[in-house]
Amino acid sequence: MGTYFEFIAVPDVTEADAPRKGAELTQWLVREGIICEAINTECAMGDEGQPPGPRYVEAIEEGESRGNLYGVTDQCGLAIITSRHLYHNWVGDFEYSCTLCNARFDDSADEDACRLYKDSILDWHDSGTPGSFACAQCGVERSIVEWQRDGPWVVANLGMKIWDWPLLSKTFIARIERQLGHPIRDIQGKF
Repeated sequence: MGTYFEFIAVPDVTEADAPRKGAELTQWLVREGIICEAINTECAMGDEGQPPGPRYVEAIEEGESRGNLYGVTDQCGLAIITSRHLYHNWVGDFEYSCTLCNARFDDSADEDACRLYKDSILDWHDSGTPGSFACAQCGVERSIVEWQRDGPWVVANLGMKIWDWPLLSKTFIARIERQLGHPIRDIQGKF
């Protein structure tokens, strides 16, 4: 069985703008009827979240049957995250590229470079520092938020964790992007 999840990450939102953008996103989702206004501590797998609203079906993929919304809805929820966070489905390799020299790195090809990158993610997440490290190819040091991230993971200051819902529709994801004015990454998985 398991629990399905979908993460919507907004990597271009700054740490300073994340609380405001998160509040705006929450208000918009409530106005649209996608989530309820009331906070529920049981519906987002350990995070405070909001259960599905009366019009949540307008946000999901037509015909999508995964998730638990058609059964027990008190454990299905959406949480807006407005702090540094790593969004990942824990499947596949860590992959990233230098945006200056276009060198690509992944776990299978360059374990040492990927270890530096993973350590920088932890540093960025846990200590509030930029999490900087140098490219193994060109030697230029930058924060992890300045690297191109490939594969099913992303670091971001703003995102949504959606637990046990059917998948969001591509149309609705595009509406979220327009609402925020930033591109988003959609990551899906199952525990």
